[in-house]
Amino acid sequence: MKYLVFFLTILTIFVSIFFFDKDIAIFFEKNRDLRDFFEIVTFFGRAELYLIPSLLVYLIYRKKETIKRYAFFVFSSVALSGIAVNILKIIFARYRPKMLFSENLYGFSWFDIGYNLASFPSGHTTIAFAAMVSLSFVWSKFRYIFLSIAALIGFSRIVLGAHYLSDVLAGALLGSITSYIIYKKLFRNNHG
Repeated sequence: MKYLVFFLTILTIFVSIFFFDKDIAIFFEKNRDLRDFFEIVTFFGRAELYLIPSLLVYLIYRKKETIKRYAFFVFSSVALSGIAVNILKIIFARYRPKMLFSENLYGFSWFDIGYNLASFPSGHTTIAFAAMVSLSFVWSKFRYIFLSIAALIGFSRIVLGAHYLSDVLAGALLGSITSYIIYKKLFRNNHG
């Protein structure tokens, strides 16, 4: 099942790049009514909001093995996905939506650096999904709340014109996979 979800997400990313990204970006460029609300939402995709508390919990509860392990899990999920997304941004060097509107540039520049060339994958979305997926492993009864928060943060990046739909989907996939792999490595003895 997890491989099917992975394949379908990759397929959706490609379909979005070729068929949906521009139209969705144009829609939200013309319809700016929701921007004030989503400016607040997007703030919660910042890595330090998860790195600092998880590090503090790790340090404060270092003698409580379970709490320490979960804190390390959240910290490493966010940190490693953040490193991965920044490497991928340089490799893909995709133009942000604002470049479509200001200079009619759409696509990938490949192995280039700069804010306007850092659209794919979405960093905020990657961080949000890494954090929320890891928290959903820690507190599984709140899984749907955590995943809804991550999805809302990802959606905020589209509404604000910072990213295309495919950027957000790729970020969601990257953050989720990173957390899943780290979870399996850290907790394989406890959870199979």
